[in-house]
Amino acid sequence: MTTHNWLDYFGARFDCGESVEPRYRYAIFSSQRTGSNYLCARLLNVKDCLGIPMEYLHADAVRVMGCRLFPGVAGAVSVGSYLNAVAGVRTTRDGWFGTKIQPNQMLPLLDGDFARIVGFLRGFDRLIFMTRGDKLGQAISGAIAHATGVWFNFGDEPDLEGMDVARLFPRIDHLQLQYVEAERLIRAIGSQLADHPLLHISYEEVLENPNEVFQRVLGFLGIVDPALVEEKVIALPTQRPPGVLAERVRAAYLVRLAESQ
Repeated sequence: MTTHNWLDYFGARFDCGESVEPRYRYAIFSSQRTGSNYLCARLLNVKDCLGIPMEYLHADAVRVMGCRLFPGVAGAVSVGSYLNAVAGVRTTRDGWFGTKIQPNQMLPLLDGDFARIVGFLRGFDRLIFMTRGDKLGQAISGAIAHATGVWFNFGDEPDLEGMDVARLFPRIDHLQLQYVEAERLIRAIGSQLADHPLLHISYEEVLENPNEVFQRVLGFLGIVDPALVEEKVIALPTQRPPGVLAERVRAAYLVRLAESQ
């Protein structure tokens, strides 16, 4: 079992034992702090089934996996060639390959071209979009992650002991705008893919009933009887912390906001 040792995820230890040609591909398209890591971990834990979904377009992943999959190659390879190479070692026995993608990764890779992004995502057999309604809560979570360097939570309260939470406010302001724009892009892409197999999940749904959401995802990915799926804990699913720090930051931020009006 492992928690989220980030770079370890892109090493050979998580490669599938045998090379399988991908027959089906899905992408989890989400902005940050929406529960996508939780979903990826649970899908990864369905042994030999539904792929090894990870954030393969993150710069760390491209660097680590690129060196392994394209040894001796100087210069960049295309996004398609890179993901095909990743699929060659991360497709499970049932022929499924999965990946997580964030809007801020897609935009630079495809030169911010909306039509190219839509076309790229259309190349996946299934799409799972994840968003979050509470943008202030999402931005506070992101700001705390930046400040602590802890991006994956497992039920422990983040530690910002001795730090004035007001120092987080500029980043919270910035992240709220970033997350609003990310969701606007996700929804705009969704409207262009109305004819494509697409499941939209909110963070709030994951919080309220994570098992029901997971069963829905399994059914969407073609599992006939999701209730019979067994999970082996290969990667520990993330768990939301108690939220004491987040509530303290929210209260202080809202006081600042009221005083500025």
